Amino acid sequence: VTIANTSTAVSATFDLNGKTETINALTATSAGNAIIDNSSASPATLTFGAANATVVFGTGGVGNYSITQSGGGAINLTKTGTGNANFTGTLGNTGTVTGNGGVLNINSVSVATGAVANGGTVNFKSGFTTPANLTTVTTDNGGLVSFADGAGTPFTNLATLNLSLTANAALELDAGDSGTDTLTAITAAVANVTTLFIKDVDLSNLTTYDLILNAGGGLGTSGNYSLSLAGYTGSTLSVSSTAVRLNVGTLNLTDMYWAGATSPATTAWSTVDGLGNTNFSDDVGGTVLATALPGKGQKVIFQADNITGGAPLATTLEQAFTVGSLEFRPSATAANTSRTISIAPGAVSSNSLTIRGSDGINLTAGASGSVTISAPLVAAVDQTWTVEDAPVELLAVTSSAGLATLTVSSTAGLTPGMALTGSNIPAGITIVSMTPTTITMSGTATTTSTAGSFLGNQQLNVTGALTGSGDVTKAGPGTVVLSGANGNLTGAYINSNGRTLVNTLSALGGQVGIPGSGTDITVTGGAFLYNNATGGTFVNDITLNGGTLSAGGAAHTYSGGINVTANSTINMRDLATSTTFGTTSRAITLSGVVTGSSAIEVDSVTTVSAGNQVTGNLVFNNAASTWNGDLNMTRGKVFFQNVAAGGNLTPYVGYDGVINFNQFGAVEYRNIDGGTLNRTAAINFASSAVGELVVNNLDVLASNYTLTQSGLISLNGTSVARINLA
Repeated sequence: VTIANTSTAVSATFDLNGKTETINALTATSAGNAIIDNSSASPATLTFGAANATVVFGTGGVGNYSITQSGGGAINLTKTGTGNANFTGTLGNTGTVTGNGGVLNINSVSVATGAVANGGTVNFKSGFTTPANLTTVTTDNGGLVSFADGAGTPFTNLATLNLSLTANAALELDAGDSGTDTLTAITAAVANVTTLFIKDVDLSNLTTYDLILNAGGGLGTSGNYSLSLAGYTGSTLSVSSTAVRLNVGTLNLTDMYWAGATSPATTAWSTVDGLGNTNFSDDVGGTVLATALPGKGQKVIFQADNITGGAPLATTLEQAFTVGSLEFRPSATAANTSRTISIAPGAVSSNSLTIRGSDGINLTAGASGSVTISAPLVAAVDQTWTVEDAPVELLAVTSSAGLATLTVSSTAGLTPGMALTGSNIPAGITIVSMTPTTITMSGTATTTSTAGSFLGNQQLNVTGALTGSGDVTKAGPGTVVLSGANGNLTGAYINSNGRTLVNTLSALGGQVGIPGSGTDITVTGGAFLYNNATGGTFVNDITLNGGTLSAGGAAHTYSGGINVTANSTINMRDLATSTTFGTTSRAITLSGVVTGSSAIEVDSVTTVSAGNQVTGNLVFNNAASTWNGDLNMTRGKVFFQNVAAGGNLTPYVGYDGVINFNQFGAVEYRNIDGGTLNRTAAINFASSAVGELVVNNLDVLASNYTLTQSGLISLNGTSVARINLA
């Protein structure tokens, strides 16, 4: 079923009408209102996800999404199949939410009265409007119900609590001083083993917290429960027939190293083997295996020196983790450093990794060339992400089509795993191994080259959704790539050095068609860009405070506000590093309001046309813009116009700041018949510069568009000034 419309004034409704409906996929993408309704007074059930189909309701898009019960009958939601389902919006379904397979994420506040996980996972990620209205909780057959939303909320009115009646299952609960997800039940039935995954909200050392209460005495014995609480030593459960309580041990503060030494071997963060050992060690040598999982007070370091060979290392969380920080270091023997490292969520896609320390994430010099975090990543506090290895430029590279080897003059500064780019290298290629003069790649060259320029970049790739309330500061000359969907980082993102490439429009929370939505971005150094081969509109607000806003991959539009608070650069060509430029020009349109009084330098490719270098277009088309800083032209062409690039339905931009033609470039003012603009600021031509001022009447010339330049025009040395009346 697809619920879709393209008009903001239109509603599309899927009416269950008191029936039980079973579907495979469900997709709601709407510019207007997308509604699932029950117009009947009788209850209705919607079962979805059969054939392992993906279900998306209200995630992304610009419309309003809701589940309503206009007839008064409750709506029950049931997830089947192994796929993922996401529901976001105004969710008014008061029936039972059931997960029989896969993962069902309730991303918005819920009013459900029942939660059942019978083989699947049900995540209530935003809590409940009225927690006392939840009356039934059941988890069975390997299922997991998660109430972990970071708040800690008592559920005081459960009529029925059924735990693991036919097979082992799990609950995930928040716990801490500010609140705990305490389940208080009138009737409880327990069998087999229920694992209690505890999310640390703000636990205190040596403190007891109520998890499950039942005055009727139906909670079984200690053998019916297993505790998973990372980051503490000595934590236990106290179990009686009427209460299950968490006794918190002591917070661990020591560094932990990935050693991967459990028996039998796994690559899961959550593994505790039969000897009580984990995949982490307490020492850099990997000889003292840790018996506790890492927690919020600890730095997790990849990797211990017991790992050899340098092969890619792929790990999975298999439960949610909160750690102090992440560090990636080179092995004591460089050849043993894993060339790539990945951290995935595991079997449950919602398993998240939360960073709670200001050190954030650090890829140190000589560490793995590529680190990928595909698990949902939560920046809980202000933190810094540092990628320390500078990009390395390789000149005079020889390659052959279809071969995975490059011959170079030197591989100094490169490390295995670095992302490799060049004119005949497909996207996503990394370095597998090297000799002093050769590189073996993870793929093959597309053409033969004997004089190419290639680059190796150390990269942190965040492919999972980035959320959290902390500010993230990108530091170090290396690269961060953000390509997760539906991010929700409510703190700021600050690029202070190196590059940040955003590959998906929603990676930083931007919502299509809503300018200014999503994370606020500040560029104080290095370069920031939306990097995609398909043209798109990036909606986040951006402050340019000394860095570079760059083109990347195609022509793109920035519809959020642009505030220029320090002299900055807009680069109209692809960007290989924060300081190395490609040879393909691009176009950038600033359709949002541009403000500030600091200078913008415009630079582009060196293609010569009629003695000038004007390839690469930068367009200002929002007449509400008040930016009046200097426009410093190095190369490229700048347009001041209106949204439609013509006509009189929208007003035109009238920039009146100093224009400095420092090397090359053109500035074009567009308007219509009868239009006027009085420029009072100077236009300066540096010695040997070639600059062009274009006044373009976009109508049929019934009357003139008049631009009056009352400010000084200054020519210097052998500069060339061109005036073009188009």
